[in-house]
Amino acid sequence: MRVALVKYGVGNIYSISSSLRKIGFSVDVLDEPSMLRKAVLYDLLVLPGMGAYPTAMRFLEPVKHYIFDALESGTFLFGICLGMQLFYEGSWENNTWTRGLGLLPGVVDELYSRKKPHIAWTSVKPLGLCPLLEEEDYFYFAHGYVVRPREKTHICAISTYDGDTFPAIVWRPPIAGTQFHPEKSGEAGLRLLSRLKMYLRGRF
Repeated sequence: MRVALVKYGVGNIYSISSSLRKIGFSVDVLDEPSMLRKAVLYDLLVLPGMGAYPTAMRFLEPVKHYIFDALESGTFLFGICLGMQLFYEGSWENNTWTRGLGLLPGVVDELYSRKKPHIAWTSVKPLGLCPLLEEEDYFYFAHGYVVRPREKTHICAISTYDGDTFPAIVWRPPIAGTQFHPEKSGEAGLRLLSRLKMYLRGRF
């Protein structure tokens, strides 16, 4: 299966591409905005994590219609950390509003915790049927902002840090995302990515 990994100036491209290849994906990196027109040719489009929301959207804003075209054509969209946050209407990062892709209803805001950022291995608990996670497991987080969805049915797993409970996995096919970094989460992360691959192949 073919994966397009979007390099929008932020994110650890090597780690996620290595993890995806390890479980059998064929990975290409799209590192120029115009290259996103090719997104319709792929089974999976990945928006990686790490970095600043405004920086990522400066890259994506002029070419976001290519992402919309890919979704309409059957490409699945997967976001990691910042990549997942970009799905939403916008972010209040650094107390400044930046418009996002608007694919899901809700906004991105600071963690409500006293200690920020959240950098730790933390439990992730599925809510009901969560195709990417069979049971509670631990994953690696590195973030100071979280999504506050208006549609709660899109949340299929949660995590809690310093009193703040927030979405850890969102799922609304053909869109899904994780607030944590599966590519930095060892075997647990590889299991999650493998389940995504199984879903794309129609095996569950």
